[in-house]
Amino acid sequence: NRFEEDAASERDLRTQEKTSSGKVATLKRQMASFTTGNALGSPEQIAHARQVRESLWMPLRSTLLHPSQGLPAEELSEGVIRYEQSTAETDRLADSAVRDAEQVAELAALSSQLEEGEATLAGIRGDTEKLRLSIETRNKEWQELWHGVDITPTSPREMSHWLANVQALFKDRTELRTKRLELEGLATSITKARTALD
Repeated sequence: NRFEEDAASERDLRTQEKTSSGKVATLKRQMASFTTGNALGSPEQIAHARQVRESLWMPLRSTLLHPSQGLPAEELSEGVIRYEQSTAETDRLADSAVRDAEQVAELAALSSQLEEGEATLAGIRGDTEKLRLSIETRNKEWQELWHGVDITPTSPREMSHWLANVQALFKDRTELRTKRLELEGLATSITKARTALD
């Protein structure tokens, strides 16, 4: 019956909403755990670091290829140290950009899943609201069906037992009327028979 189907649909939608809400919450937590957009790994910062590294390399290269035109010996060790530091910083920035790119890709995938999950959840909530309105309308109709009867109706399942009892009473009443008519017929026959015997 419609009442039981609606109750089953309501339970199913509650389960779906709980599951969908859990997935959305999990996706939001995963997205919140990302740290992207590190300015140190930006393309501009990497390009600048590479320029600094190149500017530090040129005097060292010149010293290696043309020792007479290169850096004085006292500046050479400091130049090598600064070049190594610059190379390490450029590598760190490039690695950071790769990590950020991976995170951005993963974040985009999670964002897409979140959008889909939120759309599913909104659909479930919409279906739940439609069902709630349908149940409300059906309950009003149910109450109106019993308006002329001097009882307060309960659920259809409970009322089906009441209705079966009422139908049994009507059947018993019909049988009693039939028996009363038979009895009245017998009483009339007995009265006629007494009259004939007297």
